[in-house]
Amino acid sequence: MAIEYDVASVCILPYYLPRCAALLKGSGVKASTTVGFPHGGHTTAIKLAEARQALDDGAEELDMVVNISQVLSGNWDYVRHEIQTIVDAAHANCQKVRSSSRTPIWGTSTRSRSARSVVRRAPIG
Repeated sequence: MAIEYDVASVCILPYYLPRCAALLKGSGVKASTTVGFPHGGHTTAIKLAEARQALDDGAEELDMVVNISQVLSGNWDYVRHEIQTIVDAAHANCQKVRSSSRTPIWGTSTRSRSARSVVRRAPIG
């Protein structure tokens, strides 16, 4: 269906990623999965292990949930370091990361403040 509708990517549970990547190979539709889903409460080391596994399994994009507790605490250095760690792993494999702060417990102002605070402190490369 994803190929038929020519969507940009399919975000699937990590367990099913190898099969998804195989089915989508060469189609132009990217296989994607989550890191730290749903609340971002995993340690950075666990998120890095998830990212590496996903990349090994064929992920072309990673959707990472930032650590909500650290965002709400205003610990932006932690958040930025965590994002940078996952971005570095993805870029080493020539892949992309989307850092997500989309969660029902956050209001729009918290999401906006989160994005601005991380970006303002230093660009992530």
